[in-house]
Parts: sequence; structure tokens; C-alpha cells
Amino acid sequence: MGYLLPLTNQFESFVSGNRLAHAYLIDCVPQALMSQVCDEVSKVISTADPDLHVISPSSDSASIKVDQIRDISDRLSRKPYQDRHVVCLYPAESMNTAAANALLKVLEEPPGACCFLLLSMRSGQLLPTIRSRVLSLRCPVPKIEDFSDYPDYETLYPLYKDNPIALAGTEEPLVKSLFTDVYQSNNPLLAIQDLKYASLSSLINASSQLCSVLLRENNKVHECWHHYENLIELSKIYHKSRNLNEKAIVDQLGILFSKLKES
Repeated sequence: MGYLLPLTNQFESFVSGNRLAHAYLIDCVPQALMSQVCDEVSKVISTADPDLHVISPSSDSASIKVDQIRDISDRLSRKPYQDRHVVCLYPAESMNTAAANALLKVLEEPPGACCFLLLSMRSGQLLPTIRSRVLSLRCPVPKIEDFSDYPDYETLYPLYKDNPIALAGTEEPLVKSLFTDVYQSNNPLLAIQDLKYASLSSLINASSQLCSVLLRENNKVHECWHHYENLIELSKIYHKSRNLNEKAIVDQLGILFSKLKES
């Protein structure tokens, strides 16, 4: 994506000038962009896929564990396929204490041919000792115009102009379907029953995105804010306890869009 050019150009300069440091902290990276930033920057540093090592929380955990750091330390002891290993760790603030301390030891005595990329949304949550051992850069934030090559850009523009980062996430088609097939239908409560979605979590996230846009577009933030608060509360409840009645939640979302439409 074009918005990342200032960042990738910096790394191209580091590599071509033989000034690449052993570790970088790229701050203010939105969650939805982390994988993309990792891919784009790592390709500049090393073109060999086997030399890229990604560390993120596993599917059954919210944090990066110490065993993941130890495992990568073992891999870095082996010769890279090309010039260097690239370790991309994100979100960096998700490391638990043991993992952070283990990473600190690696950064204090870095292996010869490697480069660490720590991607973070909130770098202030990292250990000060880790921040002192990396070079800090800031991730550029995309504008809606950066997505002008997307299919149906004109339709997407009003939905995402205030939050273009969401377009880099996985719910973009679902937000569009919610808007055209549910909100704009004669009966959102019935229409949402026929909506296809990958997971209840994705439906809740997409509903939050669309709801925030509708409140701004309709200039009824004060009158309808309680609907948005109810949606956020529903999201919190869902993420704390997955043993909820899916149909009941979908019905609640349908009722919410019906009330927004009537407002």
C-alpha cells in the first residue's frame, strides 16, 4: 500500500547504506495493519521467506509466551538462507513478563545476522529496558484515498472515510453487506437473519464499525449514542463469554439497526 512507502523507503535506505540496526520498534501500528506492515517491511530487509519468523499470540492465547521467544532464539542460531533472519513480533505489548525478559536478553546479546521488528499500538506498555535497546519509528496512517483502487470504492468511501484503517481488516465486505442488505432494507430485523457471516465476532465488529459511521453521518450522535453503547457492551459480553445464544445476539443487532433506521 502506498501509505507505507515512507516507512519502507527508510528501511531501503538502511539496507543500501549498510546501516540496518539489529532491532526496531515500529509504533502506532493499528491492529488491522500489523500483518501488512510486517510483510512489507520484512520484504525490504530480506527476500527469502524462510528467513522471516513471525511471533504473535497463538489462537488460544491473548499473549506472547516465553516459549515462543526461546524457540526463535534457537532458530536464530542457524545460518539464514540469505543475508539475515528477520523476526517480526506483534503486538509487542502482548508479551507476558517472562517473554519480555527473555526478549530483552536476546536484544542485549543479538545474534549476528538478524533484525527484529517489534510492532506496537502502545509502545508505552513495553519495558523501558526493551525500548532503550531498539530504534523507534512511527507507522504512517492511511487515508481513505489510499484505498481508491478497491472495488466499489465509491460505495465504501462514505462508510470508511473517518476510519480507513478498518478497510485493511477482514470485515470490510461484511460492513458493506450490513449497510446495503440490512440497514437499507425495509425490515432490518428480518434481513439480518439471512446475512452470511464468518463468525459472530466478525458480525459484532462489523456492526460496531457501521453503527459508528451511521451516527456521524446522520448527525444524531446524542440521540442515538445509547444504541452504540449497547453494542459495545454486547461486544464486551461476547468476548468474555463465548457461550451465548447466537440467535439472540443476531436478533439484538437487528433490533439495533431497526431503531437506528427509525431515529
